[in-house]
Amino acid sequence: MLDIEEFHKIRKELFENKDKVHNSTDIAEYIRKLEIISANEKSEEVLNIIKEIIQKTENKIDKHLLFKLNWFLFLQSYGFQKIEETEKILLKLSEIAKETKQTEHMAIFYSTESLFYQLKGDHETSINKISESMEIIRNKKNSHKEVYYAILYAYTVFHSNSDKQYSKAAKNMQECFQYYYESSYNTLGMIKSFYLLIRFYILLGKDKKMNELFHWILNQEKIQERLIDTHYIILHWYLGIISTVRYRLDEAIDYLVKVYSRIKKSNLSIYHMYEFADSLRLLSRCYALKGNFQESYNLLTELVNFMELDNIKQNYYQRRRKLIYFSSYYTILFIFAQLDIDVEKIEDQSLLQVYRYIKLFLEESQLAKQLLLENSLDEETMLKTIEKESMKSKDEVYLTLYQFLTTQETYRIDNVTEKTLDKIRNFTHEPAYMDVFLGKIYLSRGNFKQFRRASNNVSKQAEKTGEPILQIWSNFFSLILEFIDNPVSSTVANELTALEEECKDLNFQKIAEEISMYKNLILTSSIRKDLDARFQRTAFLDLIGEESKKLVIETLQKD
Repeated sequence: MLDIEEFHKIRKELFENKDKVHNSTDIAEYIRKLEIISANEKSEEVLNIIKEIIQKTENKIDKHLLFKLNWFLFLQSYGFQKIEETEKILLKLSEIAKETKQTEHMAIFYSTESLFYQLKGDHETSINKISESMEIIRNKKNSHKEVYYAILYAYTVFHSNSDKQYSKAAKNMQECFQYYYESSYNTLGMIKSFYLLIRFYILLGKDKKMNELFHWILNQEKIQERLIDTHYIILHWYLGIISTVRYRLDEAIDYLVKVYSRIKKSNLSIYHMYEFADSLRLLSRCYALKGNFQESYNLLTELVNFMELDNIKQNYYQRRRKLIYFSSYYTILFIFAQLDIDVEKIEDQSLLQVYRYIKLFLEESQLAKQLLLENSLDEETMLKTIEKESMKSKDEVYLTLYQFLTTQETYRIDNVTEKTLDKIRNFTHEPAYMDVFLGKIYLSRGNFKQFRRASNNVSKQAEKTGEPILQIWSNFFSLILEFIDNPVSSTVANELTALEEECKDLNFQKIAEEISMYKNLILTSSIRKDLDARFQRTAFLDLIGEESKKLVIETLQKD
């Protein structure tokens, strides 16, 4: 792992001596230092100095050094410039690799091709290219360690996304992490492999290993004392993501605020646009889940204004831009739902951008047309279509399914069986919330056995994560089950009242309203055989209009 004092010393020399490179020995030594700096710092300054050195030395140095410079240029600019510019660098690498026919060059070239196709969304070609790269470099591990571990990292990421073999992926990432920590100058490589290793532990359910590694990296002075700004920002960004995924909301907010503050303090650079936007996105989500809707709303506005800046629109990787808008849309819907405001009545011009973006996507999406417009779509075709589209873009599938489930009165569509809905669960962004939705569907259909199963799933996830809203749903479902098992219980209505008040205190108005509906239902129900019909009229009051809602309430009160 690189010492921070050594980093600053080398960086200073790099910029001071850029005009003192005269012969092949000078150039080779300069490129060695440039390799260390470019591996650890992504910035406009480093990008420009790489371009300048290429321009000065292109006709003076051998092809091996020229290839390295163009590789540095590719890695420094990847994801931060227009795809056409990235393609130009790729063509240069291809020319040199074909000319030198060196094993190292061919392996690197195929790996950069893989990254390029990943950027374009062509996952199949990307995986094929990284596999070719790995096959070439596999037996050169000892002679080309930095290249080998860079390729192993990418190979593991892309293949694990496809084959889901997380045990194998964790083993590979453990090897990468150990190498970068013990033997490499690439501290960014160590931080990135740490994050992926944690992610694989989460997917494998290895909570103990995950917690041990998480706390280890936070308590390692060797690491904490050697973090330059870039390292600090990316590490805390990853810690924020991990904590958000685990629903450690206060912990996540703490890490993400540090990222936000450090980036703002260092004069927001395009090289931190992904971390900045993602931190705003996640912070907004965390605050919303805690019921702090004003903070969430303000951050969403700042996020959208940032995403609409000209230089961000031109350079932000389009597929990640889509993720930002999709995620922001979910948060907007959540805030507006809890405050009982119609999302179509958004007045803020910044948030209107998100709404328009989503509407345009749904109008153009083939999957959206099939699910939202073609009600005759049979189950088998529906599931095959979802699975096929999920291979291309999970984010697009998540959004389309969300719209399908919340706007199509799924609980009343005859061709959508409970079995189909169960299968759809596997394609949703947050399965725990799909369990909430499924629970309401089963309740509305009088399928109390399946409702109990969905309720148990929600309870397990709520206990595991401690996520506030999920805990409320868990308690809510448990009380409904208690009533189903014992309709004459005198305590359920009182407990629902207490839960309703808790929701109001947390600013979760919509859930409070729904709990109140069920409380009224329970108070007016005395005969068990009427339960199915009553639940059917109540289970989806959060999805229907005001007039229909009033009609249902009046009917319940008359009963």
